[in-house]
Amino acid sequence: MAHTLSTVHAVPDAGPFTEISVLDVKVALTDGKELALFDLREEADYATGHILYAVHLPFSKLELLAFNLIPRLDTRIILTDDNEGLAEAAAQILRSAGYSDIRLLQGRNQAWNEAGYSLYTGRNVPSIGFFEVVEHAQNTPNITATDLKSRIDNGEDVVVLDTRPREEFEAFHIPGAINAPGSEILHRIGSLQLKPETLVVANCAGRTRSILGAQSLINAGISNPVASLTGGTMEWLIAGYNLEHGPAATAGFAEGNQLTATRELARKLADRTGVKTINNATLDRFKVERDRSLFLFDVRSPEEYRVGHASGFRHAAGGQLASGTERFVGVRGARIVVYDPEGVRDRLTASWLVQQGGYEVYVLDGPLRADQESGPEAQRIIAGQHPAAPYLLPQTLNERLSNDEAVVFDLSSSNQYRKGHIPSARYIRRPELEAAVLAVAGVSVLTSEDGVLAQIRAAELRAITGKDVRAVLGGTNAWKVAELPLEKGGLDPEAGADLPDRYALEPERRNALFRDYLDWEVGLVARLTNDPDALATIRLHSFD
Repeated sequence: MAHTLSTVHAVPDAGPFTEISVLDVKVALTDGKELALFDLREEADYATGHILYAVHLPFSKLELLAFNLIPRLDTRIILTDDNEGLAEAAAQILRSAGYSDIRLLQGRNQAWNEAGYSLYTGRNVPSIGFFEVVEHAQNTPNITATDLKSRIDNGEDVVVLDTRPREEFEAFHIPGAINAPGSEILHRIGSLQLKPETLVVANCAGRTRSILGAQSLINAGISNPVASLTGGTMEWLIAGYNLEHGPAATAGFAEGNQLTATRELARKLADRTGVKTINNATLDRFKVERDRSLFLFDVRSPEEYRVGHASGFRHAAGGQLASGTERFVGVRGARIVVYDPEGVRDRLTASWLVQQGGYEVYVLDGPLRADQESGPEAQRIIAGQHPAAPYLLPQTLNERLSNDEAVVFDLSSSNQYRKGHIPSARYIRRPELEAAVLAVAGVSVLTSEDGVLAQIRAAELRAITGKDVRAVLGGTNAWKVAELPLEKGGLDPEAGADLPDRYALEPERRNALFRDYLDWEVGLVARLTNDPDALATIRLHSFD
């Protein structure tokens, strides 16, 4: 990913930040104005309980994520945590980056809970809960893992479409499954030339994207019988069945007459669900209106995006955007414009965003008039005001490590660290980093997945501690490209700032966590139904 550094300038001390009461936050969540409410804790802590519409913005990655989640500097921002000081520290960084309307939740999450309001466990609760409501309200057909396995073994006419992104699919999938990620499921199913009686089963790792895939096909009017795999690959493993790993079949895109027919299905679906379309002139007007936040998303596959995309459009594969909107959009009430030159994936994605509610959603009716770029998404980051820290090439670091001339700290996610890290590198969280560097007599070297976060922290720590702190050029990814040795593990599978990778655990513990997670997903309908504010924005369309 390419990064554009937005330098932070020192600003005059504007004094303490304004605190906002729980009741005023409740009003702000329903007053119809744009609002960015963020919880600054790490993933594992956030998942123990957070305000429903509090977007996860981990303090450890604040500089990497802030501009993507909050593109407008005068957005109304409210920050919270568990009274550990993260909100205050984040507010200072955001203020220095130019954000001007920042407030702190008075009493933080504890005050919210003590006022009698719910804290929700898990992640992406609004999006996941929405699809649980969809299944409940629209009676999405289901098939169990046992029933599916029996049908496959008996040679029945059934096709399994895995709706996860290719990287997840290749990590593990049901034997014989075909990859058709997210909103591409409608675009790809025509290429399979299925018989009208073929049963189409949509699956993911759990439930959400299974429901999205199955109900998308039903909503679009596909004639085949369709079902969602109950519990996805989690339930498949619990039932004692094996998964395959590595590359496997991917459905192609619809072409010619099939594409024309698919595009018409998507158009009718978008019209039925109230999706609004705009042209280039309206998009140009949106771009210059400074009182509204604007998110532009190209919802095609990552491969298509890298070949060429419109300037200013970020990549968000449609199914990922619909099933985890909070990971891409940090501002409730913001404008979202989605685009697919084929006119299929954008309309399917938008049909779900409109029904989920909470945003102003549009499809750009192409062809798009904009400069074209190629390569990965460019990302703006908060770079800080400190001089850049020196880099070490991976090969140079390898030599220093062999001579015990450096201590390496890894800022990657705990799950990424377990999958593979520089030998002897110590996994560390941001709050512990300064003390760890001060304790090193010689050179401290920081690494992260792509090296960007490591460079930011190295520059910061050199200024704060006066110690010799450096960064690995290109981070751990560059170390891997150089084919240098990696270590795996080295950290308790359930420790770290991130939720554990359940698939990496021993089977008994893994299956117990799978069951807990699936029960949590199913239980969201009851939880949201009993929360007066939770379902207020949902606008489900009836397809009867």
